[in-house]
Amino acid sequence: MCEFCEDIAMNNDEYMKKRYAGGDFICKDENGFGVLIDTGDSGCLGYIKINYCPICGRKLV
Repeated sequence: MCEFCEDIAMNNDEYMKKRYAGGDFICKDENGFGVLIDTGDSGCLGYIKINYCPICGRKLV
């Protein structure tokens, strides 16, 4: 387990705190897990659905 997948946003409050802080992070939603990518453009965020941590390869459950 790495620092990136240790700190997953599991609810809306955690998600919004991470959005305000900026940077990329893993979040959980109704469809599973995804990486929210902060592109630097507030109108153009990236989101990729994932099953494994992109850094260490751990399966997200």
